[in-house]
Amino acid sequence: MLIALYKDIVKLLVIFFLFFQVALISAFPIPTIIDEIIQASFLIALIAISRNDDRARFSLKFYIVIVACMGLMSYPALAHRGVMNVAMQIFVHSKYILYISALFIFFDVEKVRKSIQFLMVVSVIFLLFDLAFPKVLNNFFGVDLQLRGNAVRPVGIQAHTGTLGFLFSVFSVYILFYIKRASYVWYFIFLVCVALVFVTTVRTALLAFPIIILWLFKDSLKQASAILLLVVPALLVFSKTKYADELVYITQQNIQMSIEEPQKSAYIRGMMLYFSFELANQNFPIGTGAATFGSVRSDDSNVYAYLGVHNSRFFIEKDGIYDSNFASILGEFGYLGLLFYAAFFIFLTSPKLLPKGYTLGDGCYPLLILFMLYSFTNPVFMNTFQIFSFSLFYFASISKEIET
Repeated sequence: MLIALYKDIVKLLVIFFLFFQVALISAFPIPTIIDEIIQASFLIALIAISRNDDRARFSLKFYIVIVACMGLMSYPALAHRGVMNVAMQIFVHSKYILYISALFIFFDVEKVRKSIQFLMVVSVIFLLFDLAFPKVLNNFFGVDLQLRGNAVRPVGIQAHTGTLGFLFSVFSVYILFYIKRASYVWYFIFLVCVALVFVTTVRTALLAFPIIILWLFKDSLKQASAILLLVVPALLVFSKTKYADELVYITQQNIQMSIEEPQKSAYIRGMMLYFSFELANQNFPIGTGAATFGSVRSDDSNVYAYLGVHNSRFFIEKDGIYDSNFASILGEFGYLGLLFYAAFFIFLTSPKLLPKGYTLGDGCYPLLILFMLYSFTNPVFMNTFQIFSFSLFYFASISKEIET
């Protein structure tokens, strides 16, 4: 009894820390290495039970294969990046396997769903507080102010605008496939989710809603049409606002600068995407190896000097060069490395990972699609908050098999 209670408390503390990690580290003198320690603990736990647990054995084998492939493809990088940098970056790239495996094997679905309710209530409260009292949370967490539409962009309890938008985006997919779509409550929550994502000011987060609508077309044209009747008028009204004009202008400028003068571009994500294709073409088919481009261990990589961007302020200040996970994977592992996306999809949809009596829920595939699209503009595989949050919602989206 006491052992079971202790395990539950430890699990809740792990969820709490990983979810609020950025805010906790920003506000208190907490070592940043704790998430790596938790990640390593998950690996040790998988190894410990793999002999007697089929799911742990499957996850461990998958992890070993992915790590081995990344290691072999990174062999050319060892000479100039060192074994430690390469090994640590591979550990970061493959963290999704450990977080997802740990949730599926060691956690209870219903308890995770209850945890999500609490975490989202806290997140919404802090978002509303941030909107009502702008700059307060920025000052408390020591986060630089960012403006969009002449308004301060919120950071919430997540202490970061980008991760705040990501959270409400994946939550929207999760909750809208968790609630029965036949009820009026569903349509109300849909509008609430749109509002929550909109006020985060994160453009990529809006991807959640076309994915939801397109996925609903698959099941019911009538339901999807009802959503369109709500969305289209709202979009028409929104398109006439100054905020919409600014979003369109920013997007156009980002694309134009990324294509015309990538070395001088003020849009770092576009710059990284452009050069990732250049590296993939020049080093076909395997790229430049782990810890060389667009990843957290790539600081001062000679690849940046080779590309002629090492004197750019982005690479000196380390500002935004990790933001595109697609670019980092393509640059470091080439076109062959894009198979890691296929491996990610196969791993998450494998019946071997599911708890007994469960199957993939309606929201699992839309969440996967959103996550993969998000990787173009966010470090979703490398960022602990993003991969752990996605893992929580994905795990909570599985459903019990219907008994026949």
